[in-house]
Amino acid sequence: ILGFLFLKEKVLNLHKLLIFISFTGLCIAYSDRSFSIMDDDLIGMTSALMAAVIYALTVIIFKSRVTHFNQIEMIFYQNLAGGILFLPLFLIGFPVMTSSDFVLSSTYAIVGGLGVFYLFFLGLKYLKAYLASAIMYLEVVSAVVLGYLILGEVITPRMMIGGSMIIISSFLLNQSK
Repeated sequence: ILGFLFLKEKVLNLHKLLIFISFTGLCIAYSDRSFSIMDDDLIGMTSALMAAVIYALTVIIFKSRVTHFNQIEMIFYQNLAGGILFLPLFLIGFPVMTSSDFVLSSTYAIVGGLGVFYLFFLGLKYLKAYLASAIMYLEVVSAVVLGYLILGEVITPRMMIGGSMIIISSFLLNQSK
């Protein structure tokens, strides 16, 4: 939606349908969860919705700048801004950080902050913003599968149906670009 509004990207009707199917798959995957304004669900869902809107805005910003900077420069500026923004939280939490916490967070910063975003900016250079965002629905499927494999979480039939819808629509989006 934001790519169409801000970047004037033309969105094919087929792509609109496939993005809708992906979003529907996301809703189905999480439809068996209870929801109440009395517990943490409201905070969690509101935070996730705000994160999605902020993510969409960052995709638009990055897409509009990707022709002016290479991937390494984009990663540098993104991590510089994130470092400045989160420095107070790091300093507050640093006294309780163990050496294993430091190694884990440093590994995450290198893999997530450099590797993943290098690939993201590379893809963003060649894809329209709405396609890049739609393909990111695969992140949900990956999180569910990794939660099952690493944490022993249960995959429900609705998660399988929703995940299948996300995978199929992402595949078709990629094939029809």
